[in-house]
Amino acid sequence: MKCLEKDRRRRFETPSEIAADLKRYLTNEPVSAAAPTFSYQFRKLHQKHKVIVRSAMIVSTVLLAATIVSAALAVRMNQLRKEAEVAKKAEFEQRAEAETERDRATTAEQELLKRSVELEERSVELENNLYVSDMLAVEDAVENEEFVRAEQLLLQHRSEPSGNDLRGFEWRYYWQRAQGEKLDSFKAHHGAIYQIEILNDGKHLITSGGDRKIRLWNIADHQLIQEWDFRRTSFAISPNEQYLCFMEPELGLTIWDLQANRLIRSGGHVDKELIRFVFTYDSRNLVLQGRPDPQSEESFFTIEEALTGDEIFTPEGYVLDFAVSPTAPLLYTIRTARQYIFSFTQELPKDDPPQAYLWDYEQQELIHPPVDSYLFGVAFSPSGAYVAMNDSTPPFNPNSIVNIKLFRVATGEKISTLQNADAEVAGSMVAFSSDEKYIAAPTRIHSSRIGVWEIATGERIALHTGHTQMIREFAFHPLSDETLITASKDETLQYWNWREDEILNRFTGQMSEITH
Repeated sequence: MKCLEKDRRRRFETPSEIAADLKRYLTNEPVSAAAPTFSYQFRKLHQKHKVIVRSAMIVSTVLLAATIVSAALAVRMNQLRKEAEVAKKAEFEQRAEAETERDRATTAEQELLKRSVELEERSVELENNLYVSDMLAVEDAVENEEFVRAEQLLLQHRSEPSGNDLRGFEWRYYWQRAQGEKLDSFKAHHGAIYQIEILNDGKHLITSGGDRKIRLWNIADHQLIQEWDFRRTSFAISPNEQYLCFMEPELGLTIWDLQANRLIRSGGHVDKELIRFVFTYDSRNLVLQGRPDPQSEESFFTIEEALTGDEIFTPEGYVLDFAVSPTAPLLYTIRTARQYIFSFTQELPKDDPPQAYLWDYEQQELIHPPVDSYLFGVAFSPSGAYVAMNDSTPPFNPNSIVNIKLFRVATGEKISTLQNADAEVAGSMVAFSSDEKYIAAPTRIHSSRIGVWEIATGERIALHTGHTQMIREFAFHPLSDETLITASKDETLQYWNWREDEILNRFTGQMSEITH
């Protein structure tokens, strides 16, 4: 077509140019006679280099496809990453909300427990105040010889089956005074008298003595109602005063129904040398402790249903001492190493000190142990809110200085350590004031001296040295926490105002007979 152009300037100038263009056409190269478009040049390039162009197109297609797939995957991964971040954020928020709710629940539970403890303490305080008020009224009635009114007030404080018995020997003292001119005495046993219990009705008395007899008496006419033989251990009366428990020489553990006057159970633990048994607060169960056997290295301790003998709970380890709460199904046990049980002169291993454990024996659960170690000897306060324990600075040995530590039962928190105290905590070897602000204890085991400490601070605020021999019994006066009543082997009973360090009254005489 270029040869036919009308414009001479656009035609081939020479025949050689036409030949060159034909040569390029034959070699599949672009000719100058055609329009130099991209598609024409690409077509010519493809015709000349088919393999290379097709390979390049394939590679380009693969790269383009890879790029598209990579972009799609990147978009998907980004989407998944965002979804994961959203899910993680939601999970974090849910976890934070759950932790917040748990913290709120824990706080609410702590507040509820604190409120419960406060209400319990308040209830105990009100009950103690009512008891003190009634005892003041009793004292006034006795002084005015209004014995019927005094007896009625005293009978209002007979303990219920699951109630808290606030009576001390002051109640029995005023009960005796309320009998007016009926005061007299009678011989109950041949030999020493081991134990005396006046029942709540004020009409019956249970005694045990060196003649190995337990006797139930009618106080009014000294009539012997019932008599039982018993082993070396004494007897126990349930809080509701329905059951009497003791060890019969041949039959073993024996439970007698005092109200129905009949045998309920006998024959239990004949082969065990029981040294202590205590009814629980609800009179349903018995806590039994046996003397460890040095030959077999076995120790016996269990809680069982009183009437059937079915096992309720047996804690782990060797139990050196124990205390039962007077108001709840709680049990403190002092667990120790067997070396200490069978050799009291041997120093206790530092890696296995005796410790106290608080159990809920109905649920069979360990509630908490005090953080202190080397604890032995334990006693609850009358309300069950506090517990007193002996503590010895390790390594323990018979010559160690022994201190008394006080703990709050609900939390296991140590309240204080009594300063300059070296006494034995077991049963009646400690006494709490009616408001449970003060505690009294001998200053040495088998001591003739007794001290009074403030529970909150552990500071000793009084010391009584008026006895010449070991103090055997003591209690705060129910009408005044400033007065402590002490009974000693020196055959004296003393009323001591510890704030003024003044002996208010002293009674002397041989206590070999029962006087009521």
